[in-house]
Amino acid sequence: MANPNPPEINIENLPDEPSDATQRFQKRLRYRILSSVDAYEKGVINAAFMAFETLGTLMPLLCAGYIKHEDVKGAYPFDSWRDQTVTIPAELFEAIIRPFDEYRSAGNSKSLDACFGFERITGQGKPPMKKVQIQRDRMRKIAASVARERIFLVGVDETPNSLERAYALTAEEHNVSTDTARRAYKEFGKWIIQSLQTEC
Repeated sequence: MANPNPPEINIENLPDEPSDATQRFQKRLRYRILSSVDAYEKGVINAAFMAFETLGTLMPLLCAGYIKHEDVKGAYPFDSWRDQTVTIPAELFEAIIRPFDEYRSAGNSKSLDACFGFERITGQGKPPMKKVQIQRDRMRKIAASVARERIFLVGVDETPNSLERAYALTAEEHNVSTDTARRAYKEFGKWIIQSLQTEC
């Protein structure tokens, strides 16, 4: 059976390729984004993967200075993308996009967790980072209580509490030992005091 002839294409009906390099980039980027959006709408990928895929395309070019954000905005296919933007340090974006790009390029040889390394950063048998961060946030709150008891919760004519007294009051408030309050303040105290002084 003979192969069917390919459809004829009328060259005159094809859209012109933009002569300006920025416009060419915007056109190609727009269709790449629309392709990802189409895959999302068909359920092939989810919103998070679509976002990572798009950012992974943009960030290396932006960070290297090859394109400007205004040029990128011109390629966004949706008004909401162009109108609702935020300014975020490029290094933060790079820290997210780099492991995703590694995951995307690794095929089946590397899991998403292995590329991001969220679960264990300090070795086998250690708790996941999200649990470590929960504990750090708890200790930071304890340190803040010590700082307030020590410095900020006193009247004009009152003598500030000693550190030991502040540890004891904080331990009672948070239902922890004074040693825990002491460790928390040792780790986070100077940052807490700086932030409280800034607030005041």
